[in-house]
Amino acid sequence: MKSMETEFQEENEALLEEIHRLSRELLYHNLIIDSFIPAQFQEMIERSIKWNHDLGEWSLQCLAYAGNNLNRQHQ
Repeated sequence: MKSMETEFQEENEALLEEIHRLSRELLYHNLIIDSFIPAQFQEMIERSIKWNHDLGEWSLQCLAYAGNNLNRQHQ
């Protein structure tokens, strides 16, 4: 029983450390986003993204017609 309690405590501490790490990473990413992307564009991006289950990643609609991608197509 003592061994199981110790194992549980270690797993619990590892999970708490991971939560803290992910929380710091999220705050960092939000700081970068807020610093470089105006709020109205953040909202537009949030409305335009979709989760792609096949690829396991987010995809942005109409990305082919945006910014640097559009410049590459015309070169």
